[in-house]
Amino acid sequence: MTTRRFIVLLAAALVVIAGAMYLSSKRHLDRDPRGDLLLAGLQTQLDLITDIRLHKGGAAPVLSLHRNEPGHWVIAERDNYPADLVKVRRLLLSLSDAAVVEEKTSNPSNYAVLGVEDPQSANAGGIEVTLVSPASSRSVIIGRIGGGGSYARRSGEAKSVVVAPAVSVDAGIRDWIDTRLLDVPVDQIQSVRMKLADGTAYSISRSLSAGTGAG
Repeated sequence: MTTRRFIVLLAAALVVIAGAMYLSSKRHLDRDPRGDLLLAGLQTQLDLITDIRLHKGGAAPVLSLHRNEPGHWVIAERDNYPADLVKVRRLLLSLSDAAVVEEKTSNPSNYAVLGVEDPQSANAGGIEVTLVSPASSRSVIIGRIGGGGSYARRSGEAKSVVVAPAVSVDAGIRDWIDTRLLDVPVDQIQSVRMKLADGTAYSISRSLSAGTGAG
């Protein structure tokens, strides 16, 4: 093989390689993210989540939920008082179902408009939700409602997106407290006893009357 022929073949090979690299990068850049799940794989991992932490306006969590047994969540900031199981489940399902509708800004100076700025900033508009399982920890910032869903940004990523269905997150501890005092059907309660802080006691009993019939 002559030197000239070798150079021609080498140049042709370089052109082919460069073209392939260009097309590959172009496909990557032009990939349409619509329909991608906000937290891919979460749908199959819901039962593995042991802790949910919410951050807003500071480094410390404003709410820490812990699952101490299947189907039972407690609030760490309230001495492990029971949390509203329905509300916890609703949040996990909405996060697992949230899919990207469109991409939004990647410019940090515009995050505040969407409510997806750093959750530790004093005037944070959104809430960072961290889901913890034995194998991993994943965080996402849920911002304001808009664009047909919710604005969101995966923690550590620059790109913000609109996701649907919309995800609603409350940062107030009282919003997560299980307000049910008893889970007993009323017709099964026979008596109630109460004792006040000053020692005064009260009791209420239901009188059951026996039915009579003609002989």
